[in-house]
Amino acid sequence: LDNRATSGRVLNWQIAWEGIKERPLFGWGPEQYHILYDKHYDPRLYNIEPWVDRAHNNYLDVFTGSGIVGFLAYLGVLGTGLYGAWKLRAQHWAMGNVVIAGIIAYAVNDIFLFDTMWTWVLLLLLVTVPYLMMHEVKPRTVSPKTMYVRAFVLSIGGCFALWYGVIAPTI
Repeated sequence: LDNRATSGRVLNWQIAWEGIKERPLFGWGPEQYHILYDKHYDPRLYNIEPWVDRAHNNYLDVFTGSGIVGFLAYLGVLGTGLYGAWKLRAQHWAMGNVVIAGIIAYAVNDIFLFDTMWTWVLLLLLVTVPYLMMHEVKPRTVSPKTMYVRAFVLSIGGCFALWYGVIAPTI
């Protein structure tokens, strides 16, 4: 553990573990790692990594942010994806194995990194693909008026999400 990055991560993981022991049920809240980092700061990190906002381990990030409740839900998402991919192998052997490999690679990656929006998109695609491929979707007819109403509602919702989620925080 002479490597600076490695020793910094190990120290960060120890800080995260202290935070988990302090609030195991529901955690510290989403995006609140910096609070427990400040509380349990280890001075040995000063020359390595003086400030961080994540544990650089997604499992610890989820656990510190949402406690055992959120952590089990997160493992449930991964498990659901693996279960679906395993069942998909009966119909589409190669695709089932590709999805299993993708979820395993994602899970290993989570040991050393943290999630971003794009890694979440990848995970959700990997989890949903087996279920979409196993079930035949029957086309249904929708009136043009219903389609226009849905498009309008989604457009308004998208505008609000864009404004409050992307633009307003940067102003």
